[in-house]
Amino acid sequence: MTQRMPVTECDADAENYDQRLWRRVVAQAFLDAESQGRTPRNLVDKQRARRWLLEPSDDFVTVCMLAGFDPQYVRQHAQRRLLPLTGGGEEVHENSGRPDILLRTREHEIGVFE
Repeated sequence: MTQRMPVTECDADAENYDQRLWRRVVAQAFLDAESQGRTPRNLVDKQRARRWLLEPSDDFVTVCMLAGFDPQYVRQHAQRRLLPLTGGGEEVHENSGRPDILLRTREHEIGVFE
């Protein structure tokens, strides 16, 4: 079963419901991309999320903008977090199974925690 993101700090400075929704879409993509699940559904979700976070797409940019996040920063953050998991040559840092996702709004950084 795919993890679902609970109410978190990512909602703290959201300007409205729509922005909170789009922030959760981005955060859920990180949760799915880092999932340890081994079911066929988990593996498909993981692959789709990693592709969405790491490969260029207008959809990714639009979602980040609607969430109030800097798309370039989110993409760079995804590369730092996910490329080590896919053999990108960097050291993988353990996080006790808790995805600590740090995303940047235009004003400041926000932590998203499981």
